[in-house]
Amino acid sequence: MRTWHYIVPVITVMCLWAAFLRADDQAERTLPLTSQPVALASSAPKPASETVKVRTPLQVGRVCGIAIQDDLKTVYEMKGEPVQIETSPENKRERVLIYEDCRIGLLDQFVRYVTVPAAARQIEINSSLVNMRLDELRELLGDPYHVGEDGLVYRYGQTALKLTLDETGEQLEAVDFFHVAAG
Repeated sequence: MRTWHYIVPVITVMCLWAAFLRADDQAERTLPLTSQPVALASSAPKPASETVKVRTPLQVGRVCGIAIQDDLKTVYEMKGEPVQIETSPENKRERVLIYEDCRIGLLDQFVRYVTVPAAARQIEINSSLVNMRLDELRELLGDPYHVGEDGLVYRYGQTALKLTLDETGEQLEAVDFFHVAAG
């Protein structure tokens, strides 16, 4: 009986350590990277041809000025009046605010998702405008967290960004930003 007294804390610590390592490993996979040139370390300066690209993390926190944790008041402050408002016939608590550049889905008074159609031509990610071109977005976002049948998913903690593709996988249809529990 005394043996369990010592083993249980050890097993608990081992489980916590394993969870920490999994979270650390997942964090490395889920943070897409962008390229920045950096000179090689050396005592003598190297010519520009001897630079390497180092990938630094990119965190997507806002799309079209909207964050997933924003409420209805913040959406109106950031975007103004929508062009149109749709209400779900199945659930009156769900609404979609339609703007010229995006669709913002709400559940109750909180943002559930932001969708930007490829026809928008540009998308605002973290206050930077990016062309709605698959190659440019992939370069910016780096390696996806998950490759699905209909797109590439980039995960950032509790939020995700999805590049929704056509059936050929070569044309961008939309960019979806959402909370992972809603996706």
